Amino acid sequence: MNRRIASVQLGRLGRTPLETRSVSWMCESPLQRIPNELILEILEYLPTPDRVSVIRVSSRLQPLAARALYTNVHVVGQAARHLFVILAAKTPTSIVYSSFLRRLRYTFSTPSESYLTYPVFCQALLTLERLVSLSLDIFPSQADSLMASMRRYGLLKSRSLESSRLLASSRRLYCTPVHDGLPSLRALRVRGAPGAVGLVCERGVEEIVLSTPLDYKTLDEICCLVDRGLCGYRVVTLVIRVVGTLDVQSVLLAVAEVMPNLEQFSLDQPELEPRPVVRTVAGPLRLFPALRRLSLNVLSTLVLSDPLGYPRNVRVARLECGFRLVVSGCEHWDDSMDCWYYIQVEAGASISHCLLPMIPSDLPFNRRTHYFIFPKERIDT
Repeated sequence: MNRRIASVQLGRLGRTPLETRSVSWMCESPLQRIPNELILEILEYLPTPDRVSVIRVSSRLQPLAARALYTNVHVVGQAARHLFVILAAKTPTSIVYSSFLRRLRYTFSTPSESYLTYPVFCQALLTLERLVSLSLDIFPSQADSLMASMRRYGLLKSRSLESSRLLASSRRLYCTPVHDGLPSLRALRVRGAPGAVGLVCERGVEEIVLSTPLDYKTLDEICCLVDRGLCGYRVVTLVIRVVGTLDVQSVLLAVAEVMPNLEQFSLDQPELEPRPVVRTVAGPLRLFPALRRLSLNVLSTLVLSDPLGYPRNVRVARLECGFRLVVSGCEHWDDSMDCWYYIQVEAGASISHCLLPMIPSDLPFNRRTHYFIFPKERIDT
């Protein structure tokens, strides 16, 4: 089949010569023998208009081209409005673009026109039945506008519905979903609008990442949203960042109350003192019975003792108190709550060399990334 015949046949389907010119080569008969993996690699090098043309023309290539185009989408600012209009369209078409999206990242860049973009954005979210991961990067000043749009279209619980459910005596009524959209959502990442964590309510979200620093009021609102939605038991991964004035002990107790089944917990606070946190988590209360890894992103000073008995101050860039750590192929497991400390020292040969004499031979050491493993009893308390 030559280019002219392909153009004529595609023209009968209502395609213009401009659309058929870039996809006529796709209609060759040997295409049927090309593996799907190779076709995906070819589509990665094609410009976006050609990928769209492939979706429109070839029924066999439609899922492959859609996978290359719409599986992972990152949209920014007003340009996202065109995508949202397509997704929120009510007219039936032969191609349902919303069924292709799995991971969506939305970065808002123009706060002056949020009243135009947020409603369309929320309407588009209602159509994403297969969306697994959602990432929102919003201006803090526009968070209230986004929350209002989400409540208006049913993505978040409205206050009137919450009040009616709290007054209801039937637990069956209390567990009845009062939201729409995003039934397959499993991961939620939010920056600038902590109230969007309400999207986890009554959905199967397992991972929550909040990049906005939290204060007492915001933390209390988040815990209330998760607790009222009866969804905290599903969350197994939580990453939060707290401000310096927030008591970390209160954070641990509040999170443990609404998310008891956490397996991975990452806490970011530059001035955090790690020892009280470890004692609280590893204490007799067993706040997180299923916890496998506690990651504390801090910048503090630990005092280590060398073989000669002289204390050494080490600036720690990251400290992980994990119940299971795999380092350089060595796996350590401690059934008791006396966990190991994984200390990643700031990059620098001088720091690593000064620590080398004080490291016993039975502790693993990686010279390239400068991390050390110390059991709990070898760190001064």
